[in-house]
Amino acid sequence: MPIAIKKSSKAAKFGNLVPMPMPLSLKNRTFTLLLVACVLLLLGRAYQHLFFEAPYRSFFLKQDYFGWAVAWFSGQEWVAFVNDLRTDRAILALGRTVGIFFAVSAIATLLVFRPYRRLVQGLLYTCTALLAFMAFAYYLDKGFQFAQIMEYTAQAATPALLAWYVANPKSIALQWVLRLAIGLTFLGHGLYALGLYPVPGYFVHMVITNLGLTNDQAVQLLLLAGWMDVGVAIGVLLPRMDRFWLWYAAAWGFLTALARLTTFVFLDHMFWPSLHQIGFEFIIRTPHFLLPLAALMSSGLYAKLSTPRNSPNQAGVGA
Repeated sequence: MPIAIKKSSKAAKFGNLVPMPMPLSLKNRTFTLLLVACVLLLLGRAYQHLFFEAPYRSFFLKQDYFGWAVAWFSGQEWVAFVNDLRTDRAILALGRTVGIFFAVSAIATLLVFRPYRRLVQGLLYTCTALLAFMAFAYYLDKGFQFAQIMEYTAQAATPALLAWYVANPKSIALQWVLRLAIGLTFLGHGLYALGLYPVPGYFVHMVITNLGLTNDQAVQLLLLAGWMDVGVAIGVLLPRMDRFWLWYAAAWGFLTALARLTTFVFLDHMFWPSLHQIGFEFIIRTPHFLLPLAALMSSGLYAKLSTPRNSPNQAGVGA
């Protein structure tokens, strides 16, 4: 016999769409994976911003996008703005400020299941907005290659996914967005590997260095990997068929992230300088393999929620 649940006035207003609070802890594997992915991503991006330069010049020094703001607020001629040393200092200062914000947010994220949850969720959504803007700047920097934006989907979405999961861990929309973020990221990689955009030279270099293949063999392997990436983009969205593709995405995402270290970090007197230069490249890619694992932890829920409900008895209370 169905259990009758008395709804509050707020629940009555929104019906079953109101989620019941679910206590979160590190025993919840999906939550833990999202948390670790988010913290490492933000720490990696903080390191990049504090020690290197983010691609913001591609936006702020592009007249088509920022020229109107210069004319409106300062009245400077564009050439004068671009050549002004204060512009250079301001862009550098912006990068350092964003880096500090990412570092603070990474530490604050550890409090997401405590009473400060609402504040931390606000920080996480802000981080997603900043990461999305950064992806757009990379898109401009790479000459308007849309696959560049797609590659950063998982990274940009990770903070928002964690904040969303804390608020409503059984949301079907959350499960769809999680898988879309994974699929778009791998599809972006696949478009490069398939040659629809110029194949990055370091893709080929990493394959040759780690597997000892010839240049032609490396290109053929990348072609195969590209088609598999397309398979990931489709397969992760298919209920009850997603597990294989999520396991593959987790494994391939880890290997491609690790390849940055095995290729560009040298085990000699250049170890520390090369690790400083490239170590964060592995850290910022942790969502590429931790998000598929998080999706795997909830694949049964995804299949259940994606199944059409044919009778009133199948309907449950939102959780």
